[in-house]
Amino acid sequence: MNTIHGHTHRSITASWTRKQWMLPLRMWFRGKWSSVVYTHCLVLCALSFPVVLNAQYSAVNQHISLAGAGYITVPNSTDFNSLNNISIDAWVYPTQSGNAMTVLGNDIAQGYWFGLSTQGKVRFRPNSSIAYESIGTIPLNTWTHIAVAYDLPGSAIRFFINGGLDRVINVPQGWLGWSYEDLRIGADRLGKTAAYHWRGRLDEVRLWKGAVNFSTALGDLYAIPHAVAGGLYGWQLVAAWRLNGNAGDAIASHHGTTVGSVSWPASPDPPHYPRIGIWFRTPAQNPSRIDHFSIPHVSGLELHANYTIECWVKPSSSGGHPSFQTLLCKVGSVSAASYPVW
Repeated sequence: MNTIHGHTHRSITASWTRKQWMLPLRMWFRGKWSSVVYTHCLVLCALSFPVVLNAQYSAVNQHISLAGAGYITVPNSTDFNSLNNISIDAWVYPTQSGNAMTVLGNDIAQGYWFGLSTQGKVRFRPNSSIAYESIGTIPLNTWTHIAVAYDLPGSAIRFFINGGLDRVINVPQGWLGWSYEDLRIGADRLGKTAAYHWRGRLDEVRLWKGAVNFSTALGDLYAIPHAVAGGLYGWQLVAAWRLNGNAGDAIASHHGTTVGSVSWPASPDPPHYPRIGIWFRTPAQNPSRIDHFSIPHVSGLELHANYTIECWVKPSSSGGHPSFQTLLCKVGSVSAASYPVW
């Protein structure tokens, strides 16, 4: 057992009983999002999980560069126009100021809009009649993570910059605008003409159907570029455009296409995590949800001879089974809630 930067590496060597060959492999975890899972995670992510892990790690990490004419268009979808709450976040690298610039636009004339104001502040228009801005100003030629969360039932809008809470605005009861038009990244429209173009670089643009608090511990999400369709916040993720050389959606099928002149540089890269772990939050008492991976049986898991199990772990001080906790098991008839959870 070795410990590096608080992350413990464990290796276990044992034997497997033949009667367990054909059973599904399950892993229960409780830990923290961090750069703790290495090669083993890459192998596991190639399999099929109930918690869908799409684009968890990419050998190529790029971003889109826009010079004020190009953008991405994403076909209209009810997923974009049936939101009770909304959060939008992205890594931005503006190279010019003095113009309103779009990160994500759902038709500014009738829907919602997220980007920078002419003064370089984070700006959010929940609908065509009103707009709100951050206190902080986004610097030029620097990667900055920006986010907004609109809690409609709570009548609050929160702005976040680099994972920190910038501003909370208590707003009157409002609504989210919706659109018949395409969703756009890096531009919106003025009538039928593309407008409010982004000038600079964009990366890891995400749309959520919940009010995500990026300033809490879960706010580590801001530094994690990868798309997780499952878990505490992942189920709220509507779309995630990683922008690694294309406009594909890592979560669903909301794939975009580029319009005009764009490029896909790999440097300079945003300061997000190069590798990640997975945070599972199973409570200690009477859990209503057991967070885990369930891996379908494959012949490669028929470990009927000697074997070694190896992984990086970062245990939490609370939650999970009080006596011992499961990292990996291969069982059949025992219910999930009975397992000593991690």
